[in-house]
Amino acid sequence: MIAAKQRFSRAMKTVGPVLNDLLFDVYCHLIGLEDAEANKGWPQRAGKVVLVIALDRLAAHYGMIVTAPAHAKMRSWQAD
Repeated sequence: MIAAKQRFSRAMKTVGPVLNDLLFDVYCHLIGLEDAEANKGWPQRAGKVVLVIALDRLAAHYGMIVTAPAHAKMRSWQAD
């Protein structure tokens, strides 16, 4: 149980202070995104953007982000 709490704390610390608040509200307290936005005084749909950023950081923390190789070739469908 202690190890699980430590892993959770590390993940939330990695995500960051404002982002982890929204993650905790939405996924732990099961507060709807619209309600979380209203509680924080954010405009409509701002929570969605913040949540995407938070989930992106969380995925990076767990090594789940796949990126394109740096040497990828540019392709075009245009005719010569």
